[in-house]
Amino acid sequence: MNYGFVKVAAAVPHVKVADCKFNVEKIESLIAIAEGKGVQVIVFPEMSITGYTCGDLFGQQILLEEAEMGLMQILNNTRQLDIISIVGMPVVVNSTVINAAVVIQKGKCWELQLRPICRITKNSTNNDGLHQRFS
Repeated sequence: MNYGFVKVAAAVPHVKVADCKFNVEKIESLIAIAEGKGVQVIVFPEMSITGYTCGDLFGQQILLEEAEMGLMQILNNTRQLDIISIVGMPVVVNSTVINAAVVIQKGKCWELQLRPICRITKNSTNNDGLHQRFS
């Protein structure tokens, strides 16, 4: 009997800081398990694709690119699933790294919820990527 309830799961995957490939594999595994148990919505922690404690690494282009590739992998590998998944990752918008919650279903990204983390700037003397943290 359906009483209008939605089955929601909160998932906390084992993550390795800045190891997006490892983290995405763990996320995909938990999504598949939840789908098999009839879960309709699964929610992951902030920055679940990269790990939350990357600190200065959030200013590195390689980490941001790996996170984006990880998201693409999740989208591709969940294309056949009905479950709604919400994962966290860094996204760059106008030189600002944003803590984004990405809403995914059937291989599509439905929405981003954004919160600034840091602004990426360039030092004119050595051209190293620097960032300024927001509180």
